[in-house]
Amino acid sequence: MRLQILLLSLVVFLNLPAMAYENLVKLTTPPLDTAEARRVRIWFPIENHNFCQVTVNILNKSNRVICHLIKRQFFRGYYNLYWDKKDDSGRFVEEGKYRYLISYCEHKDIKPIIAQYKKGERECKIELGKDLKNPTFNYEIKTDSVIISLAIYNNRGKLVFQPFVDSLVTRGKHTFVWHPDKDIRAGNYTFKLRVFDFVNIFELRYKK
Repeated sequence: MRLQILLLSLVVFLNLPAMAYENLVKLTTPPLDTAEARRVRIWFPIENHNFCQVTVNILNKSNRVICHLIKRQFFRGYYNLYWDKKDDSGRFVEEGKYRYLISYCEHKDIKPIIAQYKKGERECKIELGKDLKNPTFNYEIKTDSVIISLAIYNNRGKLVFQPFVDSLVTRGKHTFVWHPDKDIRAGNYTFKLRVFDFVNIFELRYKK
């Protein structure tokens, strides 16, 4: 919470659009898997300045920049960023060892970072819908077939609906539309879409 307040202050101070705050929150939110979080973590301190510009680029084995991760002003503080293992085109990179080049204040450093995947992590692309009365998301299966499960939780972590469990879904584009029961309260709900061993977690808002 403290970090989110700091990031929001940064967005307001620099007069950045709301999307900038969303991107910062995404970059600073660690993966649920602690081992994965360690593999893709980028840590840096801003100690001797009130704020300064931070630039982070991801390099491949040929020292070519494949991802311009961030270039932005940060306030004094200590930060963790987490790479989503995607290049500038939004595609997942190949599994393996990479390096990140970071410059902040008067410092510059190059450190290792690793792209490693669970089964199912790259087989599904999700796009969230904007319908508040019937929360919707589109998902594209990029392999011949996958086993998927979907569960929906309220903001207290209680399971409220489980549309399907261990269902076989074929390659292509699909859409899920949630029609909540009348006793379901308005609010934000967490969706957990498991594809083989990987769980995609995202949030949709329901409004009556």
